[in-house]
Amino acid sequence: MDINTYIARLRAVADNYTGYVYKELKESENYVLRIPRLRMSISGTDANDKKISPLYAESTKKRKQRKGQRTSNVTLKDSGDLRSSFYLVREGSAIDFRAGNFPYVNDLVSHYSGNELFGFSPKDEEEIYRIFIKPALEKLISGDGIIDDIF
Repeated sequence: MDINTYIARLRAVADNYTGYVYKELKESENYVLRIPRLRMSISGTDANDKKISPLYAESTKKRKQRKGQRTSNVTLKDSGDLRSSFYLVREGSAIDFRAGNFPYVNDLVSHYSGNELFGFSPKDEEEIYRIFIKPALEKLISGDGIIDDIF
């Protein structure tokens, strides 16, 4: 590829970076959303990498223990319906995720009001960039991706 074509491709991507990234992430949405799901399960942290608090009540711990679920930190997992409802959203130049429209979502947000429950943490963003975004951009700019179809 000659330098002028390379520069033209680079400009096309730069002009609609968010649109392209969003399209790429939507194509791998289920895999992308595994990253914050795992963060919540393993470390029990929110979008700011802060521990989700308050901790579970004793009654909740007992119920979760009967189900064989983790109780050492808040995971926001009971049946799995909430986490499986996560979906990507584009808000201006930002891309994030939200939970589905369950009646209890507002209660969770209210109960854990000191936490930003639904959103990518800085570590999530780094991993998503490394695994999904950077390779896609490199492919597109190098000429292996079809630029006309991304916008």
